[in-house]
Amino acid sequence: MRTVNRFLAALALAALLIPAGQSLAAKEDYCVYTPEQIIAAVKNERNEYRATREKIFALENSGADKTSPAYKKELDALLEKAVQHKINLDWMAEALDVQQRSYGGN
Repeated sequence: MRTVNRFLAALALAALLIPAGQSLAAKEDYCVYTPEQIIAAVKNERNEYRATREKIFALENSGADKTSPAYKKELDALLEKAVQHKINLDWMAEALDVQQRSYGGN
């Protein structure tokens, strides 16, 4: 039983670290952009994030049955997409800060 618990704990830890590694790779990609390119990417990402939030609000305020599996599945997918957009925005902000310092900005 102890081995099973350790295995499940390791599996849960791996499930948490894999997306973090992918996000870290995305941060490194943004660090090779110029500040102007990062600003343009931030604007696009904000628009996508805003559109996803609007879809979530529309879904929550629709007359759909909130206990149905289809509703929950769609809501979970939209929430995951919104979280990913927010993570990307955070990485872009950090990369922009690094690039502005390296280009002699503030």
